[in-house]
Amino acid sequence: MKPQFFFNGLVGFKLSKLLLRNPRILPNRSRSSSFSVSSSAALIQDLPSTFEAKPSPLQRPQVGELLLNLKPSVGLSIFDDSLALGLRGDLASYVAMVCILFTSGHRHKLVSLFSDLVLSKPGVDFSFPDLFDTLSRFLNRSGKLLFVLDALIRAFTVCNKPREAFDAVVQLAGRGFVPSPKSCNFLLNFMVESSDFDLVMAVYEQMKNFGMSPDAYRFTILIKALCRGGKFDAAFIVLEEMKETGVMPDVITYTTLIEGLCASGKSEIGSALLQTIIQKGVPVDSVLYGKVISALCKELRLQEAEKLLQDMVKRDVPADAFSYGCLIRGYCTTGNAADLLRALELYDEMVSNYVSPNYFVVSFILQCFSKRGMDSEALEYFQMFKVSGGYLDKVLYNFALNAHCKLGNMDDAIELIEEMKGQGIVPDKIHYTILICGYCRNGEMYNAQKVFSSMVKLNVEPDLVTYNVLVGGFCKHGFVKEAYELMDYMIERGLEPNAVTYSVAIENLCKGGRLKEAKELFKGLKEKGIAQEVILFSTMVCGFLELACAQDAYELFVQLSKQGYFVDQLVCSKLVGELCKENCVDEASTVFNLMLARNVTPDEFAYNSLISAYCQKGDMRHAQFWFDDLVNRGLNPDVILYTTLMNGYCKVDQIQKTHDLFIEMQEKGIKPDVVTCTVMLDVCLKQVQHEFWLSPNRENRKLSFKAKSSKLLNDMKASELEPDVVCYTQLIDGLCKMDYFQDALNLFDEMRGKGLRPDAFTYTSLANGYCHQGEVGKAEALVEEMINKGIEVDHITLSILKRGNRKYRQLQIQR
Repeated sequence: MKPQFFFNGLVGFKLSKLLLRNPRILPNRSRSSSFSVSSSAALIQDLPSTFEAKPSPLQRPQVGELLLNLKPSVGLSIFDDSLALGLRGDLASYVAMVCILFTSGHRHKLVSLFSDLVLSKPGVDFSFPDLFDTLSRFLNRSGKLLFVLDALIRAFTVCNKPREAFDAVVQLAGRGFVPSPKSCNFLLNFMVESSDFDLVMAVYEQMKNFGMSPDAYRFTILIKALCRGGKFDAAFIVLEEMKETGVMPDVITYTTLIEGLCASGKSEIGSALLQTIIQKGVPVDSVLYGKVISALCKELRLQEAEKLLQDMVKRDVPADAFSYGCLIRGYCTTGNAADLLRALELYDEMVSNYVSPNYFVVSFILQCFSKRGMDSEALEYFQMFKVSGGYLDKVLYNFALNAHCKLGNMDDAIELIEEMKGQGIVPDKIHYTILICGYCRNGEMYNAQKVFSSMVKLNVEPDLVTYNVLVGGFCKHGFVKEAYELMDYMIERGLEPNAVTYSVAIENLCKGGRLKEAKELFKGLKEKGIAQEVILFSTMVCGFLELACAQDAYELFVQLSKQGYFVDQLVCSKLVGELCKENCVDEASTVFNLMLARNVTPDEFAYNSLISAYCQKGDMRHAQFWFDDLVNRGLNPDVILYTTLMNGYCKVDQIQKTHDLFIEMQEKGIKPDVVTCTVMLDVCLKQVQHEFWLSPNRENRKLSFKAKSSKLLNDMKASELEPDVVCYTQLIDGLCKMDYFQDALNLFDEMRGKGLRPDAFTYTSLANGYCHQGEVGKAEALVEEMINKGIEVDHITLSILKRGNRKYRQLQIQR
């Protein structure tokens, strides 16, 4: 049975029943026409045949005409009931319903009617052109048909059918039904939102075929589509095309293009375009300024963003909290101390310009303070914002609460919780967890447990973070039994302790000096098969390192590696570093090789530690091997690593190799630091001393050292590198050995004048110089000064004084 036959039969059946009960449902003209009660009664007799698979005696046009002759509310009711039963009408019934809705003041329901038709189109045996051909006989005014066509296009957008919408518009246009320009623009914008660029261009070309002259809005839609497709060159071409056709771009057009540029990471071009339109006199508001400033800040082009903000103020465009907030967040994001100061200056400027900071701006600053451990400053700004009457939310209270807890102000933290409640803000699990963490940090485990109990009683369900914090606190402060009981309680609450929980327990047992308990827990987890997690292995190795048991950590690492398990890269690097500190270089090298065997590349810290350890041993062959390995693996050696290697070669008197590395470093664009320059001074001194004893012209060698050292010192100053104590000591020592003692004294005075405190090596070098000059008394006075300043006098200094005294006595005898 075809659905439309059933639909027509149902309509006929309902009509007949309604007419028999209430003839007034037909208008007066209908009651006197052929559609009388008696004719309606005849419909009932023909009703069974409408359920057969053959055409109904009640022809479809008759049903449509019946619907047209009913009161609108009755017609709508019958049609809606039929659709609710899943039945679909035919051409005549839809024509009737469109006419009813149009003429009865229910035009807004046309979109809903067509939406149903669009979604059920496969089950309907007529096309949209057929529908409009028939409608044109009833709604013969073009304005009416345009309105209906607009409704149809909007129905396609409601149903999210972009391709079907385009096909329908093309088909209807072929029959002479062309949408209005407004409706075409609406369709074009819908195509843009559907992200189908080909459809956008197809609709745009179709509008040209309709003979529609593009307006600013249509050009703007096209520019938006091009921007979303990343076709910015084409978007600028369209902008020029607008001007050529006499359509001047308005602020919406420019805003669309600027937003597209900024969203695609081209904020520099967006900013330049903004400046251009400002110069052309296009009115720009704070919203557009803010969007460009925001984009610049996301790309960390902070100085450009700040200039734009200054330009905004200069042009009397009100700077708002959004623009200031973007800049403040940008400066806070870098983590640089100078940038944080600039963020605070902008905050003060914002307040002085009567722009009220919102809680987003304040949260950026508080978060930055928190990350840098500046908890007192965080509380200061929190209080300032609170006093100013700013809105405080849970996030801001989080920062303030965390600051109090980190500072150990637990009473103030509790007061803050009560203040929140007084403001109608209900503390959540994050606030309670911060409190628990604060008490654990202070070792107040009773209070930590008390907060936890209160939390549970208030039906604030703890999460894994809360449990992990409390477990860690118990373990760190020796409450091992309580920690295990808490983990059992977790399980009772349906929350299984995970690897992180056990890791926290092991870590804090080690921090509390309870290595035995940590090893027992780790062993128990391994036996239960729970410990097969990288985080647990890593934590146990870290635990040994925490207690300065690098050898035990190494043995566990090797044991785990043999069993096929591994620890994470950071722990490996830490292990290498600690082994190198204890001069266990071979073991550190083994860790390196095991990492590389697993295709895990050590980081720069690990390489630095190993290379430095080999340099300390004077094993430059291995040091150079690992340096080359680092470079071959695509890692970039920094100034510290180059300096370490240079210093190693200098110690074993490979002067030329040190020079070669120094030149290589500079060729790679790596600027020497103070330590590098100090090493090069040592190299210079060794080189000149070596040549000094071999050369017959010793005076030239002395002058050579002075010239080279002076040049190096001047180069440092040109690079704005201030010599430190070690560097000054190296220079003083060299000048003393080259018999430029007065120059050495001048440097010594310069050093103290800069507030640098000479160390034992500085005093010893200068005392040695005095002794060489035969001025033992001044050397002894210098040693006395050392003692008065609390600097320890070692055996080297004393041996220099003894040699000086012997030399002094010999000089006296000779006289």
